[in-house]
Amino acid sequence: MNMPNLSTKIKNAPPEVFKDRFLLLSIILLLWGFVKFLEFVLPDRFIDFLPGPLALACLFILVAMMFAYMIVIYIAQKWTQRKSQKAKNEILAKEILENYHYPAVDIFVAAHNERNVILDSIKNFLQIDYPNYKLYIIDDRSLDKTAECVNEFIQTHDLQDRVILIRRESEQTPGKAASLNTALTQSDGELILVFDADATVEPNCLKKAIIYFSDPKVGAVQFQKRITNANFNILAFCQDLEFAFDTYLQLGRDAVKGFVELRGNGQLISRKCLNEIKGWDERSLTEDLEMSVRINAQGWKIRFTPEIIVEEEAVITLKALLRQRKRWAEGSLRRYLTHWNLFVGRKSKLTFIQRLDVLPFLCQFAVPTWIFLDIILEAINFFNGQKTHITVLMLASFLFGLNMCINICIGVRRWRNYSSFDSLRYGILAFSYGASYWPGIVLWTMRKVLFSRRSGEWSKTPRMLDLKEENKSQ
Repeated sequence: MNMPNLSTKIKNAPPEVFKDRFLLLSIILLLWGFVKFLEFVLPDRFIDFLPGPLALACLFILVAMMFAYMIVIYIAQKWTQRKSQKAKNEILAKEILENYHYPAVDIFVAAHNERNVILDSIKNFLQIDYPNYKLYIIDDRSLDKTAECVNEFIQTHDLQDRVILIRRESEQTPGKAASLNTALTQSDGELILVFDADATVEPNCLKKAIIYFSDPKVGAVQFQKRITNANFNILAFCQDLEFAFDTYLQLGRDAVKGFVELRGNGQLISRKCLNEIKGWDERSLTEDLEMSVRINAQGWKIRFTPEIIVEEEAVITLKALLRQRKRWAEGSLRRYLTHWNLFVGRKSKLTFIQRLDVLPFLCQFAVPTWIFLDIILEAINFFNGQKTHITVLMLASFLFGLNMCINICIGVRRWRNYSSFDSLRYGILAFSYGASYWPGIVLWTMRKVLFSRRSGEWSKTPRMLDLKEENKSQ
């Protein structure tokens, strides 16, 4: 069988793809070389003391780091609760609303073929109780008459002063990031609130959110995300449990002053911060995660606001879920590779805690890959009649999974208010759901970054009504 010409692939790859490939391969080889170097310099009595190869011992160290991290963020959240932050925020809110101006807010909604959901969202956004905001609907080359639908709604209800429709033509750069940058140049609000086209929020969301900007170092806040159609099927329900776990992690990161991230939907950002970081990166598959790196690296704070909820639809088919998660995984890994210098360089304004906070999240890529490679090595040793350590490897895998499962249960218990028993069984369900697809997604992403000529492309997440219409047409 003829092997593909890797040099041709590299030659034809865009510069950023080549850079990501080279950097990821370098990291893998450096880690492998480091382990081999330790095996060479460490005394034999130390190596013999280990239950398996040194690489497996390093895997146990990674798992132990994750256990330690989860304990830290749990304690930090408990400590934050004891400080009665809610009471302080209520006092601060009263002072702001009585003595402070309402900063102008521009709400951006990027819409690509969103005719089925966009009007309901616009109606919801118009109910926001805030005296100084405008709503920008950015039609991103839609083919389903989204723009016509929105324009008719604006004209019918005489909303020209409150709702602005921006149309992007087919020759313009596609994607959410490009759409948001377009709106940024045509608006002037002090704060920018980004929603997805299927978002739903409470009327007081803005009055709660502007409290955080009384701190001049805060550049953005992220609302808590929840699922509106969690009861539709088991897949949607598991995604809601997954969001509960994410809320737990985000609040923990906020409590330790760590690396809080934006989540794309329900993110409020100051224009000053946006101008300083030069807007959204239109090449990124996950513009929210990529932007989070630059915001934190410039010394701005991102705050997580669990008391402000934004609801969105979950994807309801396995095919749509896998497509969405492949994009998320590739975008997340590439932003680490793109901005690696910000995590290790001196010019970055990331604090030591923020840099340390990133490491456990890198384990979501490192540990599954490490386990997979060790399984292959153990299989080779087995078929060659050499000694294997499969029991030790399985123990490391079990401890990694146990750590994740425990923390998912805690997140579900706290943020969905289930009983202890229900939190346990739903936590196990959510862990099983994630474990069923995430290792495969990680391996696919590693292969994509290392060997593919091009990065993935941004794609719209299908809505429930979209899928129903598609089924009817078939």
